[in-house]
Amino acid sequence: MVGTGDGNALLQVEAEVSSGEVLPDEINLSARVPEVLKLSHTCGAPGSREQAYLVGQRIYVPFELEMGNGQPVVGYGYYPMAATGGLTLSAADSGQQYAAFDTTDAGSAKLSSEIDGTTLDLALVQASALDGVAEPIALVLEDIDVGDENAFYVLPEAGGLTVCQADVAFEVESTSPSVCSVRKLDERPGIAIDPAQVHEYGWFAVTGLAEGTCTYTVTYPGSGAVGSFSYPIEP
Repeated sequence: MVGTGDGNALLQVEAEVSSGEVLPDEINLSARVPEVLKLSHTCGAPGSREQAYLVGQRIYVPFELEMGNGQPVVGYGYYPMAATGGLTLSAADSGQQYAAFDTTDAGSAKLSSEIDGTTLDLALVQASALDGVAEPIALVLEDIDVGDENAFYVLPEAGGLTVCQADVAFEVESTSPSVCSVRKLDERPGIAIDPAQVHEYGWFAVTGLAEGTCTYTVTYPGSGAVGSFSYPIEP
C-alpha cells in the first residue's frame, strides 16, 4: 500500500476461515507528509552528533519520522535526507528504522534532513587509522559467576570517536587465565539485545573460571590499536 496524498482512508478486508464463515475487519489509516526527522548513531554516547565509520562498508543509520506533535509516521523506502561526503544511499535496502549507506571515501560526511533542520555528522576512516579501543559493552543481566559465559562486544576508536559497526579483524586474550577465559564469537549471541546493537560487530565471550578480577586485552592487528580491560568474576 502506498500513500498517494495527505488524508485518511478506511481499509476493509474479509477472510474466509476453515469453517466457511466470512469474517470482516477494518482499520483507519492516515497518510501524512512527516514534519520531523530524527537521526542517530548506533554507538557512542546517547545523543552524540558525530561518530566514526569505516570506509568500504555498508552502514545503517537509525532514523524516525514524526509529525510536529510527535505522532509517528511509519512506512518503507522514504528517506528525506541528503548525504554529503563519502556516503551513497542504498535505497534497495528498504526499511523504516534504518537508512542504509555505502561508505566510499575517507573524510567528513553529513546527513541533512530535507524536512527540518536535523543533521548528523559522520567521520569516515580507513581501518589503518584505528588508534584506540572503546570500553567493551557487556550483555550481562547479573554478575558473571564462576562457570558462567557471557557475551560482550567491543568497538575501536579513531581520533577520539567511537567507530560504529566496525567489521574489522580483532583479537581477544585473557591476561588472567586462572580467573577467566576469553574467546571470539563467530556470530552475535541469540539473546535479547538493544535493537541498535544488531548492526554492531566485535562480539566475544568471557567465561568465569575462579573468583577474582578477569583481565583481558583487545587488539586490532591491522592498526596496532590495543586496550586492556577487566571484569569481576563472582563466586
